[in-house]
Amino acid sequence: MKHLFVLLILFGTVALFAQSTTYYGKNGHVTGRAVTRGNTTTYYNSSGKNTGRAVTNGGRTTYYDASGRVTGRASSSGNTTTYYGPTGKVVGREIRNGSRKTYYGRTGNVTGRSVSNSGGTTSYYGSTGSVTGRSVTTGKPSR
Repeated sequence: MKHLFVLLILFGTVALFAQSTTYYGKNGHVTGRAVTRGNTTTYYNSSGKNTGRAVTNGGRTTYYDASGRVTGRASSSGNTTTYYGPTGKVVGREIRNGSRKTYYGRTGNVTGRSVSNSGGTTSYYGSTGSVTGRSVTTGKPSR
């Protein structure tokens, strides 16, 4: 019985393990968090309230608000991700080059950039190059 209890604790811990990303504004205060379990990422604001989720299958992601309404979609191919609004119109693109990403608006203008390091920290920059925030990711995605 003691061994069964230990196994349940170990397997329960593995099942609860998830990847977590904390987002910080340029002033260093927490602005939100994202927790990924399997193919679903749940987003929370700075006070811990659920603000929505994203579900990824293959190269397609669907975004939902906290009440379950679709707010957008994304489709990835190679190093490019295209973002669509709820009506299906393109609202932006992201192009990845190694650990760097460049974000483009609907009309093709650069709206920002990000750079990630191997320690799980990503720095975000606005279109003029000023720092807009950072994020720190811990853990690994669960399966």
